[in-house]
Amino acid sequence: TYLINQAIVKKDVERIAQSARKIADHAKLKKSEMVKLIKVLRSEMVSFKRADKRVRDLASRLEEAANDNDLDKAKQLQSAMQNECMACHASFQNRVAKILHGPVIVD
Repeated sequence: TYLINQAIVKKDVERIAQSARKIADHAKLKKSEMVKLIKVLRSEMVSFKRADKRVRDLASRLEEAANDNDLDKAKQLQSAMQNECMACHASFQNRVAKILHGPVIVD
């Protein structure tokens, strides 16, 4: 979202659209990773998937706004998407990282 913020300031609609598309198309979890998450998150998987869908949808809409050269709409969508990203990360990032990558070891 940092690159999108910079692009909005510069009114670079091409970069907004490109960056939004990357977010909309960000990698989906492999089946093995999904199985691990389901085992740990259980009932929270619905919220996790819903958050991912909201971010992807907002990113797609942001790309459309940029392609339409509608910077006001792009700003609104960027703000909404960033809020969704932050909320999801606050709720899930540490647990998901531990589930998928194991505990982080700091020297």
